[in-house]
Amino acid sequence: MSEQTTILVVDDEPAVVAATVRVLKSAGFEVLEATTGAECLEVARERRPDLVLLDVVLPDIDGREVCRELKADPALRLTFVVLASGKRKNADDRVAGLDIGADGYILRPIGNRELLAWIQAFVRISSAEAALRRAQEQIEQRHALSVAASLDGMWEWDIAAGTAQYSDRFAELLAHRPDEVPGTIDFIRSTIHPDDAEAMWATVERHIEDRSPFNVECRLRSKGAEYRWFRVRGLAQWDMTGRATWMAGSIQDITEQKTAELALRNAFAEIEQLKDRLRDENIYLREEIKSSHNFDEIVGQSEPIRLTLSKIEHVADTDATVLLVGETGTGKELLARAIHNRSARKERPLVKVNCATLPRSLIESELFGHVKGAFTGAFADKVGRFQLADGGSMFLDEIGELDVDLQTKLLRVLQEGQFERIGSGETITVDVRVIAATNRDLHKAMSEERFRPDLYYRLAVFPIEAPPLRLRREDIPLLAWHFITQRQGRLGKTFQSITTKAMNALIEYDWPGNVRELENVIERSMILSPGPALLLAESLTMPSQSHRPATFSGPLEDVDRAHIVGVLEDCKWKIKGEDNAAERLGLKPSTLRYRMKKLGIERPPRHPHSVGRVLSDSD
Repeated sequence: MSEQTTILVVDDEPAVVAATVRVLKSAGFEVLEATTGAECLEVARERRPDLVLLDVVLPDIDGREVCRELKADPALRLTFVVLASGKRKNADDRVAGLDIGADGYILRPIGNRELLAWIQAFVRISSAEAALRRAQEQIEQRHALSVAASLDGMWEWDIAAGTAQYSDRFAELLAHRPDEVPGTIDFIRSTIHPDDAEAMWATVERHIEDRSPFNVECRLRSKGAEYRWFRVRGLAQWDMTGRATWMAGSIQDITEQKTAELALRNAFAEIEQLKDRLRDENIYLREEIKSSHNFDEIVGQSEPIRLTLSKIEHVADTDATVLLVGETGTGKELLARAIHNRSARKERPLVKVNCATLPRSLIESELFGHVKGAFTGAFADKVGRFQLADGGSMFLDEIGELDVDLQTKLLRVLQEGQFERIGSGETITVDVRVIAATNRDLHKAMSEERFRPDLYYRLAVFPIEAPPLRLRREDIPLLAWHFITQRQGRLGKTFQSITTKAMNALIEYDWPGNVRELENVIERSMILSPGPALLLAESLTMPSQSHRPATFSGPLEDVDRAHIVGVLEDCKWKIKGEDNAAERLGLKPSTLRYRMKKLGIERPPRHPHSVGRVLSDSD
């Protein structure tokens, strides 16, 4: 949108308003506020916002009544109204809200990501519908002016004699002088567009035979060989025997109206496609939010993870295809999300497909979609993941498991950005950035002819390795504390420390399951440990024979100090306010200050930038 979208947030709870305003402003919206129904109506009539996010329960006027008044105001006809309610178990309120004219409905409580996804979807639909309503009004105005200002061209046809007469206005509409128009019906025959001629004369014949109305729209060619749209009307006269002997009528130039109608139809089609796409995207986003992992940050200060993040920073802003390689559990999906979120495509979805978990019979339909009836069980059209990701990014996990036949189709998407849905010959063009991942040796797969070399070189434009946890042992204390901080509220336990024996065991272990395995071990230990010190719930076998713990030999306070300093640096040493260290650590600001004083932590006058993010997502 060329202008900033304005959203009016209406709620009588200051905390809800503040949180919502912060989320919307961070996304670039102009935000207005109101705490009562009366104030909402006053602000809306004065500022005419693009969208109103309206709480159902207000102190003075019921939110539904406010919605009714907003919708009844002609000046606010283009304003999109979304009701918000906390009644998740009762669908009647939602139906009632939509019945009185609300354009959308949001159920609370709702997370910031989901709220923003819904608001962005509503704004896009609102903008499209507002543009459509304005276009309809312009068409109606233009048509009224056209009808008022135009004079029809008249014609008469003596059917028995085969002659015809045309008015001067008729000749003028076709860019002829009156003396250039012959007095035969063949003249008008010669001007009809070939694609319209059959339907035109079939209508004439029906009118003559059964006296059905003669009123058609067709294209007529002017003297300059330009075709224009006309409405052709006529009425025959019949003799006593029922034979048509004469016919007369008019032509009216409707070119502007037809052009506008065509544009309107295209706009309707685009809006329907947009609504379908937004519906699919929001279904996908809701599923993603429901299934999202308990962590979404990359934490680590080791050299391997710093190198990986540096590569991400370099490639994220490009459209280059990225191949993520690494063992299971190293967080390749999280790296893909980091690439997408740092790219120009971050406002569009990151769509994920795990090539190993989908049956071979379904993966082609999942990737590329199908049309109704394409195969047994295809009861409706399905939009494929590539079409859903248009304008965004596609994460293809376990790409090494993809069937060779589908590799050919994927290669075409990478080369040309085109594919066909199953059962359809229509070519679909998309703009998708592909990020692939594998834990397999693709060079070996190529030598065994299980993976196409041309596809490999298309995917491996910019390879990035997700380092295994055994190569970044100095990150293990930070990761362990991250998982503890993240889960102790949910588990209803508080842990102040990890025993030295437990920490040594964590660092000595080789972690064949990498970060995912560490996360599971920490959670099991938290469940079984009484606290406040974390004990390992089980002994860890497979101790490292080649990598002994060289970085952890001091007291537990050293680990605690390193963790707190890392979080403080990541939060730019903010203890209170937005995105502060105390909140991330799960502590009160006063408690954090006490622990900093106890551990001798002071903010340095200058400090290097800390890469304080956790690599701990599922592959």
